[in-house]
Amino acid sequence: MRKALLILLAMVLPIFAIHDVTLYPTDDTYTDPNGGNFGSSEEIWVANYSATSHFERGCLRFDLSPYAGETVVSATVHLYHFFSCPSGTPCMIDFHAVTQAWNEDTWSGGHLNHGSTVYQTQSFNKDTTGWNEIDLTDLFQAWLDGGEPNNYGFVMHARSGSKFAKFHSKEHGDSWRPRVELVLSSAGVEESSFGQIKAMF
Repeated sequence: MRKALLILLAMVLPIFAIHDVTLYPTDDTYTDPNGGNFGSSEEIWVANYSATSHFERGCLRFDLSPYAGETVVSATVHLYHFFSCPSGTPCMIDFHAVTQAWNEDTWSGGHLNHGSTVYQTQSFNKDTTGWNEIDLTDLFQAWLDGGEPNNYGFVMHARSGSKFAKFHSKEHGDSWRPRVELVLSSAGVEESSFGQIKAMF
């Protein structure tokens, strides 16, 4: 009986495979409320500061279609932050899911629409220049499990009063382009049904 139970468990328990994936953006840009296309820029600007009339938002998108149905163990976005206002005033950035289609070559409207959920908030200032890591596990999982029905990427929306934070885009070069490091888990279940297992006894 013990041997039979072990066989049964081996046949019905899922087998989990953990693997790492590095992805680079298919599209990245920044938007301005007055419009314009910045998809070819080597920089991504983010600000929300009325005194200087700068209200830019950064947008990035990654292709997750090959990983549909998998579970996101972690999703860490890496951004190279190269400039902040010299005053040291932090730029507080909220990360939201974009809710409309776009691509960096053709978008020239104002800001892209985004959802109300804040998936992460991070502060950038003159002391955070260099590589920064942003945990967006919940957002990437929502894209894969349908919690966010369309993967249009994410927007970096600065809170009111935030001065500039600037990041390198994928156009700046391979050594500086943004990326996401994914740890994914896929589970496979043996095809044998409980009825087939019972027939063994």
